[in-house]
Amino acid sequence: MKLCIWWATFVLAAVIAGCDYDEYEIELTPRGNRIERKLSAWHVSYRDKEETRTRLSDEKLAALDGLYEKRLTKPDQTVQTFIATFSSRMPKDVGGAGYYLRYESSLGYACVYSERFRGNDDLFSAVERVESAADKLTDILIGWFEAEMGKDRRFAHLKEFIDQQFRRDLKNAGLYPWTLSIAEKPNDELLVRLVHYFAEREYFPPEDIPALLRAIEPFRQHEEEGQGGPSYPAAMARLRRLVADRMGVPAGQPIPESLAFLADAPKAMESLSRYIRTTEEFQQAMAEWRKQVEATPDDKRDEKPAPPEPLNIPSEAAGNLTAFELRLWSREDTVRVRLATPVEPCVTNGEWDHESKRTQWRGDLEDPDKSNMRLPTLFYAAWAVPDEAAQKRHFGEVLVEGQKLLEHCLWHEGLSRQEARQWDAMIDTLRPKNMEVKLRAFRFPGRPPLPTTQPVDFILRAREATTRPATQPAEKD
Repeated sequence: MKLCIWWATFVLAAVIAGCDYDEYEIELTPRGNRIERKLSAWHVSYRDKEETRTRLSDEKLAALDGLYEKRLTKPDQTVQTFIATFSSRMPKDVGGAGYYLRYESSLGYACVYSERFRGNDDLFSAVERVESAADKLTDILIGWFEAEMGKDRRFAHLKEFIDQQFRRDLKNAGLYPWTLSIAEKPNDELLVRLVHYFAEREYFPPEDIPALLRAIEPFRQHEEEGQGGPSYPAAMARLRRLVADRMGVPAGQPIPESLAFLADAPKAMESLSRYIRTTEEFQQAMAEWRKQVEATPDDKRDEKPAPPEPLNIPSEAAGNLTAFELRLWSREDTVRVRLATPVEPCVTNGEWDHESKRTQWRGDLEDPDKSNMRLPTLFYAAWAVPDEAAQKRHFGEVLVEGQKLLEHCLWHEGLSRQEARQWDAMIDTLRPKNMEVKLRAFRFPGRPPLPTTQPVDFILRAREATTRPATQPAEKD
């Protein structure tokens, strides 16, 4: 991530990303204890506001070939489709981990599907990473400013602000996108919250937002066009004014001469680079580079490593701080999943379509090549299908279905083999006339009665619920 992104965060917390992305569509069809997975994928580019679809890169297609049994499309087709069947583990085709599990019982079966797509669910490391990056950037800023203007008597006031308030604000700015991604808030809310945060702390008045956007417009233009070296005069002028304010310089007075090193972006970067060369971290990087150069044979001079760049140190820290990309002018990779089930899921975060008997999801994905700390995209569904013939034979009707059947199947799966045989043997003897007596009398040998949250109780409660309207019709009026 280029260092100019770090500079942009002083004015407006926004990271500009590209307009190309990949799309994935997954069709899932359970086949008993296995699940059929059909993946279609393509690349999308935007040029002059027009969408163009192309094939995925050869590298990505080769990776998919290694995961799937068969490719259904010809090599030159834009949309490439793969198909295979899997057991309990989903392939890492889009990036992540997924599971398909089926649980059998004497009353029916239940299935659970869940899949994580990319992202980072190591929450503690995410917080540590942001804090460490903010501390590193703040320490570099203090050291740099002290080297350039430490003799200015007003620097002590500025140093106190950077070391305390700015350090804390930088950490909050890094954590804001992460916390809002957990709450699944839209990007526009994130931007509004950040603007509120910094406006309330007097980094800029809210009335200046249009001027700020205009000030960073050259940055956005050069990023998108791949150009380098702009001076950003408007943005740098505002930066100098902000620094002067924190030094205690009244608004009507001129900018101190001690801030001349911030006259324009190239001059500021040259100054920062010069300072970083004096730091212990850069000296260690240089020592490591010299070791690598000495270890490289003379006949392989072309393979000798390049010397470390001073600006890579703050740039890397800024990348860790702003790893949550605020995508206001771009699209992300997307994934759509359609899961076929014979009944509506009793637990899911997707949308059930009754006509097609499918649960559907759509989610945005981060770039897999970036070390992002956003929470993963997660899809899940659980459904249960009663054995109607068995339940009618034992109970006279279907009593256990949906959530209760799911609970029964999970409970049954947790039994030991001996316990499962004992429970199933008891269920097999049940008939509508004796079911209540036998259920209440059931015990695992040497064990107390089952808790009321387990199958005996909710089977009986389901029986009571189905018989009550017939025996007590007056209570419905």
